[in-house]
Amino acid sequence: MATTQVILKERIKGLGAEADVVKVKRGFARNFLLPEGKAYEATKSNLRHTERLKAVRAEREAAEMAESTKLAAKLKKVKLKLTLATGQGGKSFGAITTMDIAKGLKDQAGLEIDRHNIVLERPIKNTGAFDIEIKLGYDITAFIGIYLEKSSLYDTVAKELMKIPEIIRLNYITGNYSMFLEIVCKDITQLRFVLHDELQKIKGIERTETFISLE
Repeated sequence: MATTQVILKERIKGLGAEADVVKVKRGFARNFLLPEGKAYEATKSNLRHTERLKAVRAEREAAEMAESTKLAAKLKKVKLKLTLATGQGGKSFGAITTMDIAKGLKDQAGLEIDRHNIVLERPIKNTGAFDIEIKLGYDITAFIGIYLEKSSLYDTVAKELMKIPEIIRLNYITGNYSMFLEIVCKDITQLRFVLHDELQKIKGIERTETFISLE
């Protein structure tokens, strides 16, 4: 099957996001991506759009991160009260499902949560109090060791690093690294963007080492 390269103009699940140059089937590009305005052909002249697309991407991801952080803060304060049907002797029948929890969040807290983001190993069939995990889309956690060209650049580099919304913690440490970062990303594509585009353009960083959490 013939393939071609395109530059994505927006995030497309399973393919990439703004400014990514990806290889796709020629028919998919010709019949969908290009006519729907979702990508440019990866020509030399079109590569000039990548810097603008990177800026658009960074702005979108920063807004999404802020929204997820705000939603997480609201969810931590929520205590749902759901009713489990019981029969004689208090024996339960039926169960509380992710659909029930999503409805409860909407009705009791005014929060719209996709039930597929609610983590429930099995429906709840017992009465009691339960902590429920809700995924907000940021599933990749990575730790990055930063080597600086000179230790005197720490403050300057730290200031630039904290402009990257995916970085949630920055520590100065002794040892092999000059500083250590913790970042959260939606997926590997976003992580690659942070590592290859955002970090590499900061002057003073000599090299990095990345460790991905598999929890």
